[in-house]
Amino acid sequence: MTPWSLKGMMGVGSDVFAIMGYHKIPLMILTATGAVFALFFVGTSPNMPIIVALLCLFIAQLHISMNDLLVEAKYSEKIQQNPSVNSDMVSYVWGGMATMSLLAVGTVGLVIQTLGARRVFALCTVPVFLGSIPILFNLLDDKRVAGNKCCHMDTRVLKGRGEGYAVLAAIITVLGLGLANSGVFYDNIQFNFLLAIFCGIATILGFYRYTPRLIANVNAFTLIQTLFSMSIEGATFYFFTDGPEEYPEGPHFSDWFYTTAIGLVASVTAILGIVLFNLYLGHMKYRTIFLWSTIVYSILSLINILVFLRWNKAWGIPDRVFVLGSAALQTVIKEFNYMPAVMIMSRLCPKGLEATMFALLASASNLGSNISNYSGAFLLDAMGIKPNGSKNESHQFENLWLVALIVSILPCVPLILLPYLIPDARPNDEGPLPGVENESEERKNERKGLLADDEEEDETPAGSVVG
Repeated sequence: MTPWSLKGMMGVGSDVFAIMGYHKIPLMILTATGAVFALFFVGTSPNMPIIVALLCLFIAQLHISMNDLLVEAKYSEKIQQNPSVNSDMVSYVWGGMATMSLLAVGTVGLVIQTLGARRVFALCTVPVFLGSIPILFNLLDDKRVAGNKCCHMDTRVLKGRGEGYAVLAAIITVLGLGLANSGVFYDNIQFNFLLAIFCGIATILGFYRYTPRLIANVNAFTLIQTLFSMSIEGATFYFFTDGPEEYPEGPHFSDWFYTTAIGLVASVTAILGIVLFNLYLGHMKYRTIFLWSTIVYSILSLINILVFLRWNKAWGIPDRVFVLGSAALQTVIKEFNYMPAVMIMSRLCPKGLEATMFALLASASNLGSNISNYSGAFLLDAMGIKPNGSKNESHQFENLWLVALIVSILPCVPLILLPYLIPDARPNDEGPLPGVENESEERKNERKGLLADDEEEDETPAGSVVG
């Protein structure tokens, strides 16, 4: 998670620095080149030291997170230019990712069986290389800035729109790195939970301090909703995959079924969810989509209780049918809930700071996911659920149904904040969302003065030059 925690600083760097006249292309190509060498090295070196392997995997993840951010920034820029394509653009991008995810999940098992686990890393160099070809031909439409300098730094946009964005990016980066690594270096569930809550509160307050109120409101809602969506995967994994010796009454799923089969169903239904959203929900209000998708998702999550109590077996419903059906329905509704969040983020990015703002919002979302994991671990520990794959651990799952009930209901709690934090608008509404550009005349004049001062102090039209 470390490279993903760096998104805030990546966004600021992309908006401020230009290499060979471009803000995005050089960064994407440089990280892609590093990822190709790193993945090939991991895939072909059987005796690699662990530190070197971690460094290589860090470089590969850095490329993925960088591309993810800059592509998000670009489609946010396009949506700002033409808000009427909001739902179509986001559906197209996320539909493509879901399709590729389906391809990956469907083939990775066969590839590992045929080539071995290590060779998969070497094979990953192919999609990284292929993904760089459109970037080389600038199909991303990265606009070239004025001047022919090798590298220049333009801080006028940050000065004009608020240097606090850079400060907030640094704060979220530190919080994200600390939270992502606390579980590795300090194995204390209570401490990690308290640290997660502190990071969440600090992030929300930071947004209210350094960003426009509407942006802070939306970020607060999505972060709170993520926090209340506790992850209990640490226990459910053992519930479904423990063998007869560990959990005699359990479903006894194979690792392949639990990871690949369920993953395939989730990928297929994710695509279905995106298509259905674009066809039928794209013109509904954000508040309505959040409200009903959250309520329906919580209701469907309650189905898991029947499995944890083993009632489905008493009713003659096989575990696999029950779990696959539940996963399919939950994934469709989850996409309904996730898509409007992405669309609002795309509309909130100020012009010229798309990468910075999307990085801030995405970093907060990633931070929320970590908080969800730590809060889920805290709840499981408090309820005495600590499975680890040891023999005769049936007693560990006695209260799992109660935990599932709690985590099914909790996501509905933030819905009371909908009227106060989510704008009363639709994804394809024309014009900026209310409040995004709500700056006083005094602030606008101050921004113009800053820009004028920069132009007087520097002869180059693009700002200060480095190198």
